[in-house]
Amino acid sequence: MPDTSKNHPEFPAVDLDRMENHLNDEFRALESGYNTRKAKRMDSWRKYNFQPYGNEKRNASSIVDSTILNAVEWMTPSLIQPFFETSDFIKVIPESANLRDIMAAEYNRELLNYQMRKRMDLYSVYYDTFKTFLVCGDSY
Repeated sequence: MPDTSKNHPEFPAVDLDRMENHLNDEFRALESGYNTRKAKRMDSWRKYNFQPYGNEKRNASSIVDSTILNAVEWMTPSLIQPFFETSDFIKVIPESANLRDIMAAEYNRELLNYQMRKRMDLYSVYYDTFKTFLVCGDSY
């Protein structure tokens, strides 16, 4: 006769239905938060691109201000500049005062500095990150 219990055979204290319900509730909460944040991001980008807000009235002015775009475009290079003006871009701290660790830390610092400054388009990464932060309020 098949086992009809809702518990896992190796973990009898685990109620699979309760766990499934809990996970579904957590997923719905995460999805709701994602959708709310996505709507806010989309609204922020619409305002940045000075598209109509959707609350315009008939026979009234339909001009949309570009202040957000102007401020973001003006501020972004100023925020990025300190990261490119310093030679101390990356710090790698040796694990000990051992000569081998000090040399390894310096080697890794030079390698990371080269990879980030020369091999990848670091300015574009910073530009996109800071611009997204200024427009949406957060960035990853």
